[in-house]
Amino acid sequence: YKQLKIQIPKQDQIDDNQDCHLVNKCLVLKHQLYPNYSQKEHQNFKHLFAERLLQVDEGMFTNVPIETIFCPSLVRVCGREYRGGFEGTTIENVNLPNLTTVEHYGFWRCSVKQLFAPKLQHIGYFAFANCSLVTVELQQLKVVENYGFSRCWKLKRANLPSVVQMCAGAFCDCERLETLRVPKLQSVGNTVFNYCKRLRIVETQLSQNEFSCCSWCKCCVVCKQQLHKAQLFGSITNVKELKDKQIKIRHLMLALDKVH
Repeated sequence: YKQLKIQIPKQDQIDDNQDCHLVNKCLVLKHQLYPNYSQKEHQNFKHLFAERLLQVDEGMFTNVPIETIFCPSLVRVCGREYRGGFEGTTIENVNLPNLTTVEHYGFWRCSVKQLFAPKLQHIGYFAFANCSLVTVELQQLKVVENYGFSRCWKLKRANLPSVVQMCAGAFCDCERLETLRVPKLQSVGNTVFNYCKRLRIVETQLSQNEFSCCSWCKCCVVCKQQLHKAQLFGSITNVKELKDKQIKIRHLMLALDKVH
């Protein structure tokens, strides 16, 4: 992942300014929590420097044109319908090494292309829906709630080795999604692959009968009853290795086509 191109204010600039002040179009937040923060006071900034911030409350930065963030201590991004913490921002690179939870609509309709959150465990409704992600690799993620990654039209690969639950529509309308790894998946909602037209490789321990789709899709591996052909065998530890094995799996799929 590329390093964030954020112009971090100098220490003397931070010390000389009060909390919640702007420095070179960068909003500086000095505390861990901001329960009474009002974004109406700050609209003309592009960068966020919040070294100690632990939680972004619902609606805190909704539709604010933030481009880059530096929040190394951030643990939770809160949100509810149309009030996601970073909803509608123009952030492209999300690098949050201590993030564990993104609640409903947390990054909905963002410009996120790259996501680095090695401790992320829970994703709420529409948390990353309508983003520009191309690849997702989240080693500790366990739960993807309804429509968590839906309508990520550029998403091609997802490696989620610890996920045990995917709720309804988790990846629906991800039309470019080709490979998905969820080897520990135990519970799955309906329409998780709705309109995933290019999905060909899936690693899961669940059977075809445990997946369901809608009557009008008719183009995903579930609707075509081809999930058994898309399942991977063996252990794959990362997205790169998953990509390297695609050719072998395609040969396997061709062989299965001949048998069936």
